[in-house]
Amino acid sequence: TKHRVVLSPHCFGPSVYERPEFQDADFPNNLDSIYHSKFGFLENQGFPVVVGAWGGRFYPGTRDEKWNNWFVDWMITNRLTNNFYQRLITDDGGAGGVLDINCTTPIEFKLELLNRAQPNPTKFLTQNG
Repeated sequence: TKHRVVLSPHCFGPSVYERPEFQDADFPNNLDSIYHSKFGFLENQGFPVVVGAWGGRFYPGTRDEKWNNWFVDWMITNRLTNNFYQRLITDDGGAGGVLDINCTTPIEFKLELLNRAQPNPTKFLTQNG
């Protein structure tokens, strides 16, 4: 079954879903063992893992920024760099996108974060116009 199933966890920071571990005094350093026990161990056992959605608002100076930076570093360290960021457009709720709420302005610090998470993304080319 290892070669027939792709496991796709979804992970979000405090702005999307508040969890007790985000309130821990050692946050975000307390997260490694939690994420490893949930799905981080799977890649080492030969299972294909693609993080199906991750992210949050990621405003500078917030716990959400700490979580996003920690999660990107954690994915890189654990060779889980096949991933999808959660959304393109920022909404009014907790989910933050790559474009601001006006749907036209890229959020530069998010683009930098995504470049760290996936420095060599798949490129799509236009064919036949």
